[in-house]
Amino acid sequence: MLYDVLIICIIFFNLIDTGATLWLVNNQFATEANPLMLQALEYSPSFFIFVKLFLVLGGCYILWKNKGKYISKCSIVAAFMVYFILMLYFCINIVTIT
Repeated sequence: MLYDVLIICIIFFNLIDTGATLWLVNNQFATEANPLMLQALEYSPSFFIFVKLFLVLGGCYILWKNKGKYISKCSIVAAFMVYFILMLYFCINIVTIT
């Protein structure tokens, strides 16, 4: 149950990350640091959204299907922690921008 909740949080964080990235980049407050996602964003915002959601949802599905395995449990917790820290970073930077 815990890992299901963490996966849902990862998906939710990904949606926030996608929207925040588009907003920050479009308003020239930030640049996309990931070279793969930068190319997707330069191609089009719609393609960026598709790639970002496809990769994260695909990864979450694989982790969810294998959540009984130790490596999947560790990966779920690690992905959650990384996204949680990213959300804190966004919150701090949004406050300083406004």
